[in-house]
Amino acid sequence: MTLETLLDRLSGKFISLVAWTAVGTCALCLVVGCGGGNPCSVGGQVTFDGQPIEDGNIRLDPIEESLGASGAAKITGGKYSIPQDKGMLAGKHQVRISATRSTGRMVPVAEVLEGEPQEMREEIIQYIPARYNQESELTVELAPGENTKDFDLQSDK
Repeated sequence: MTLETLLDRLSGKFISLVAWTAVGTCALCLVVGCGGGNPCSVGGQVTFDGQPIEDGNIRLDPIEESLGASGAAKITGGKYSIPQDKGMLAGKHQVRISATRSTGRMVPVAEVLEGEPQEMREEIIQYIPARYNQESELTVELAPGENTKDFDLQSDK
């Protein structure tokens, strides 16, 4: 066998190997979705001490092995909805819920020089406990497709 014949045979085997690798990669992508995952949407009700949260925010971040985008929505009248086109994928998510309200008090905006009148503003507080937002203990498992997840939050007592 000449060197030329040997190179022709090896070249043919190399092309076959590349072709089979490409076919295998495509097949694997079809099975696992090429990272596309399983899209999902979620909506539901959010209450605090049994009352609907009138104006707040909810955010779901993928955790552990879950992939996809985070999802966020306004809570209005106790209801929220994160549609499928926001890029969320099925899996486990950490949930953060926040809402603010006025205390009815007026507080100084900033420190001022002595003798200067202080500018005042309405005091606004985060009334949802930290265990539901900055230090969230809430998690939820989302399935592919539409999901309904309600959250009944309780005050620290």
